[in-house]
Order: sequence, then structure tokens, then C-alpha cells
Amino acid sequence: MTRTPDPRRQFRFAWRSTRQVARDVDAELAFHLARRVEELTSRGLSAEEARREAAARFGNLEFTREYCRAEDDRRERETRHTTMIDELKQDLIYALRALRSAPGFALVALLTLALGIGANTAIFSVVRGVLLSPLPFPEPGRVVRIWHTNRSENDLKSQVSEPDFKEWAAATKRLSSLSAYWYSPGGSGADLTGVGTPERIQGAYFTPTFFETLRPRAQIGRTIRPEEAVEGNDHYVVLSDGFWKRRLAGDRTVVGRALTIDGIPYTVVGVMEPGFTYPADRIDFWMPLSNQGPESIGRQRSSRFLDVIGRLAPGATIQQAHDEIASLSRLTAEREPEAKGWTDVVTLPVHEALVGDVRRPLIVLLGAVVFVLLITCVNIAALLLARATARQRELAVRSALGAGRGRIIRQLVTESLVLALIGGALGVALAVAGVRVLGNVGAGDLPRVAEIRIDGVVLLYAVGVSTLAGLIFGLLPAIRATSRNLQSVLRAGSRGSVGNAGHRLRAALVVAEVALAVVLVVGAGLATKSFTRLLDVDPGFRARNVLAVRLGIPYERYGERVPIYYQALLDRIAAVPGVEAVGSAKDFPLRGTGELRPERSRRLESDASAVQVLTVHKCKGLEFPVVYVPFGWDRWVSDTPTVVTHHDQHGIIRRIPVVIPFLGVADCHVLQIVHPADHGVTIWMGLKRSCGHFFVYQ
Repeated sequence: MTRTPDPRRQFRFAWRSTRQVARDVDAELAFHLARRVEELTSRGLSAEEARREAAARFGNLEFTREYCRAEDDRRERETRHTTMIDELKQDLIYALRALRSAPGFALVALLTLALGIGANTAIFSVVRGVLLSPLPFPEPGRVVRIWHTNRSENDLKSQVSEPDFKEWAAATKRLSSLSAYWYSPGGSGADLTGVGTPERIQGAYFTPTFFETLRPRAQIGRTIRPEEAVEGNDHYVVLSDGFWKRRLAGDRTVVGRALTIDGIPYTVVGVMEPGFTYPADRIDFWMPLSNQGPESIGRQRSSRFLDVIGRLAPGATIQQAHDEIASLSRLTAEREPEAKGWTDVVTLPVHEALVGDVRRPLIVLLGAVVFVLLITCVNIAALLLARATARQRELAVRSALGAGRGRIIRQLVTESLVLALIGGALGVALAVAGVRVLGNVGAGDLPRVAEIRIDGVVLLYAVGVSTLAGLIFGLLPAIRATSRNLQSVLRAGSRGSVGNAGHRLRAALVVAEVALAVVLVVGAGLATKSFTRLLDVDPGFRARNVLAVRLGIPYERYGERVPIYYQALLDRIAAVPGVEAVGSAKDFPLRGTGELRPERSRRLESDASAVQVLTVHKCKGLEFPVVYVPFGWDRWVSDTPTVVTHHDQHGIIRRIPVVIPFLGVADCHVLQIVHPADHGVTIWMGLKRSCGHFFVYQ
């Protein structure tokens, strides 16, 4: 059996290393000294005298040794450089010719590599942008996000009311700055007019210390100062880079000008740097919260709508800040009835708060595409091994012409690297398209989408992955292809075979490929099953053939006419041919936090078994508003007959009159929806009020 030589000998270069040059110079100098000593000894000098005389005639031996070493090193580098370039050119030309001579193999291998490397590059760009890229403000590790917690109501991460926030900000010592903001996708928008086509733009409304907490930099102008974010002196706005370029064409003279937002002029004081879009990717502007009056957002302690962030004081830790805010919450809960149960907080670094929900899925997804690339490498290694069998005679001829085994292996590995790099280039093109799709599809659910892009670091990753893949699938087949006695192959003519060892290697590759594929398929199957179960969950409503449109009417302009405007709009839409039903709501189903109504909470406290806190969502589209009642509604059923308001293939809707004395409302109903597939019964309670319609959830 032929023994496989040491791989280091196969890849030893023809040029000498610095150590080899030093040894050669020392040996040559020793040879010349020995010859001179022999010559002097033959003339009658003793051995000792001959050595002293030879050294004296030779001159400064150390200088000569260093000079010769330096000169040989220089020549060796020149030779090495020339040889490397010449051999690389030869290997690249030959590799391209070899791939062109086998177009079928090249096409299959390139497409396989493009998919594997493209998937890895695309997912890595997402992981880097979402998880690895630093946040666009100084010392992000010292900025924390704070949620309120009410364990008695199983509300573990709630927003904070404005009164609670103000108490925390006034009393905290562990936080050098505490601020809050209100942002709701689609809810915290405003109407831009006076600049081209009117548009509904998205914004965040902040307390005075918002920019002081984050400390971002503006590329033009400045940020809003704390004294410019108080009622009476708050008509200022900061624009995002995306909005500035999209709507204002990057006009640098915009600072100091006024933009009409919701019918009110606001002075532009600055434009933020491109990377700053906190708290969401699709932010167009930042404006003081004081511009939102109490009629727009509830300011009671039970109205929890603020997201709170803080910067740790010098020397303070996250745990210390958590303990301090939790202590303040407990004191407030003991003092204020509306704060009952809100005795703890959750405190996390702001980066973890942004990406915590997607960290594990992204890491799992990256692992999955790595498995795909490994399967790709094993597959192509099997193809290369089979191709090497057909090239045995070619390799034997090259060996007979004087090519060493190491030279042949380097040529085969070069072919693999060329194949991998071309496949990597195609993969990067696929990754660019994939990143664009991810940016559009995942913009609403994936945080930091603006940071996902193909940049130099991602390209370097693609080159590294391509090179590593080329070595993985190219090295083993190259060594295997040259392990046989190529001279015997040449003597045997065209009869070539990989032998038993070659068959065993291919069998091992097949086993490895199947094992990796099984792991990947099992994981994909489990993920698909989980996704299918999510799709099978009955949300209690049907969204098929339903079109949703977001719009806002400024209260400052229309005042009490806002309900009239909405009703007129609904009537006109209902008259459009093909429209079966039309309605309106403050939030989409399963989304939004609503607005708490403390006066209703106080009334409900008179009945210990009733719901203690109600969250109100403004809604229209039914004859009466609806309130979700999870239990106990049947004891309030009145003697009035039940009315079936809807009955078709989608289910039965019954309107059941009830009497709930402690609510202080005379006309109450339960809306009972029974699905034909027997998915259960969804219970809604309706309150008919002249002041408007409400969706109310527990």
C-alpha cells in the first residue's frame, strides 16, 4: 500500500527560507575557512597557527556573514516574487482552461456554490447589521431601557405612564439622565403639508432629556435642547437623514426653515446622521412630547404609553439602577391606588432591548446556512473526486514531464479556489438581491433594518468563506488524486481507477453529505411544522380580502368635526362597488396598546369578580362598541330575547342583551361569535354609548 507522504513536504516551496539561507551562508563560509586552513597546513604551519592565519586573511568574519546573509535574502525574495507571480499566472490560466473544458461540471458546481455562499453572505449581513453593529451613539453599553412590571396582572413588560416617569426622573441618582419617548408604528405619525405632495410621516415624540441621554450627533445643525422641549417653547423638529434626502433632496439650507406638520409650523433645527434612526428604522422626525396635548394622549397614571431610556451615572451598574427604580415604583404603588401592583421594573441594555427577540432566530438561521454550505462542499468534493478519476492519465503525463506531486496538488487546489471564488462572486450578487428582499419584507418585524447592507466587511467575509470552501472541497480530492503511482497509470494506458481507497473516500463523502442533510431537513421540518401551527391558530377574526389603510386627521384643525369626517369617509368607501363592509379602529387586531380609562377601572372595582383594568381602543364599524369579557358575563344576561345579527358559512353572530348595573350603562350587549368549525366561542361585550365606540380588551 502506498504511504501518504507528509503534507508539509508536498507544499514545500522551491525557494529557501531565511533560516535555510543562514545555514547555507554559514556552511559556505565554513567551507572556505576549512580550505584555507588546509592550504596553510600544507605549507608547514601547525593547525592552530593555520586557523589564526586563515581567519586574519579572511577579514571581519561576522561582517562577511551578515552581508552574505542579507544579499542572499534579497536575491531569494526577488526570485520568490518572480516565481510566485509566474506560477500563479500559469495556475490561473490552466484552471480557467480546465473549467472551460468541462462546462457541465463547472455550471453545476458554480450554481451550487452560488446558492451556498450567497445564503451565508446574506444571513451574515443580517447578523452583522442587527446583532454586531454598534449603536449610533456614544457608549451604548451605558444606556438602558426600562419597563414597568405588574406581576399580579401578568404584565411583565409594560410601558410607563407620564406621572411615574416624572417621579423617577426627579428622584433617580443612579442614572445621569432619564428620558422617555412615545412612538407607535402608524399611530405617532403626522401630516406633512406645504412641501410637495401631502404625506403622512412617522415620528417620535420625546421628553426634554431625550437627546441628552443618547448623545447622538447631527450632521447638519444640532439637536433640540431641553429648554426647547417644554410647553410654550416646543415648536421645533429634528429630521432624519432618510426623510431629509427623500423629501427635501438633501437641501442643506433646511435648518432654520419651517415645515408645516399637522397644520402647525415647526422650525427645523437639525438633521441627524444617516445611522441614527432610534427608536425605529422608519423614523422621519423627532418632536417634543409637549406638542401632544392631553386630548391626544392620556396623561393619567393609568395611561401607560411611554418608552423609558436612561444613561447610567459614572460608577453605577444596571443592577443598581434597577433596584433604585423598583424601589421608587413600590413607594408609588403604596401611595397611589392607580399604581397598585406596579411594584417592579425590567431593566436591560438598550442593544439587548432592541434585538433580544431576534437574536436566537438569527443565530439558528446562520447555523442552518452554514450546514447548507457544508453540504455544498461535500457535494462538490465528490464531484471533484469523480473528475480526478477521469484526469488520471493527464496527471500522469505531467508527472512524467517533471512536475512533482506538490506542484500537481497546488495546481488542483488552485482550480478549486478559482471555482470557489467565481461561485462566491455569483453568491454575492444573490446576497445583494436577498438583502434587498429582506429589507422590504422584514422592515416591520426586524430591528435595525437600515444597518443591513453589503459593505466591505461582508465582502471580506464572502471572500473568506469562498476561500475556506475551496480548500475544504478541493484539498482532499487533490491529495487523493495524486496518491497513486502516476507512472503506473501512464504505463497502463487509459485504464484509470481510483481503487479501493478512492471508493472508500467517496463513500465517506456520501455518508457525510447525507448526515448533514438529515440534520438540516429535520430542523427545517420542525420549523415548518411550528410555522404551520402558527398559521392554524384562530385569531378570532378573518383577514382575507380585507384592505387596511392608515390615515390621521389633525385634531388641532378639525376639533369636534373629526368623528364627522371619519363617518363621511366610511360612508363614501362603503358606496364603492365591490365593498361589502367598512369599519375603522385605532389599532389593528392583536396590535397596539390602547388607552386605559381610569374612571371605568374605578367603577369596575365595585364588583370583585369583574375585570379590574380595561384597555380602550377606539373603534367603529359595528352598530355598537365591543368589550372583551373573559369570564362571568353570563350572570348578567337579561330577559330580552337574543338577536342573531349575522348567519352565513363563516359562522353565527348573536347579540345577547345584558344588564351590568355597576357600569352605569343601561344598554349593554354581548356579541357572541360561534365559528362553524367548532373552534370555540369568542365572547365580546358591547356598550352602546353616544360618545363613541370602543374596543376594550382586558
